Amino acid sequence: MPADASPLAFTIAEVVLKTRLGERTIYRHINEGRLVARKFGTRTLILADDLQAFLQSMPCIPAKKDAAA
Repeated sequence: MPADASPLAFTIAEVVLKTRLGERTIYRHINEGRLVARKFGTRTLILADDLQAFLQSMPCIPAKKDAAA
């Protein structure tokens, strides 16, 4: 794979490393239907697009109105 090519899918361990979320948290979101995962034999894979959609679905933190400039 070329150095600039992005992977199409990630294992749970790779998602944990990339997102800094715990493995249990990742599985909880999968089980609750918030994060789409796929099975390939015994491996659980998360497509890059599904991970991106999951991260984009997280709520934004609003800026504080009186934040110092």
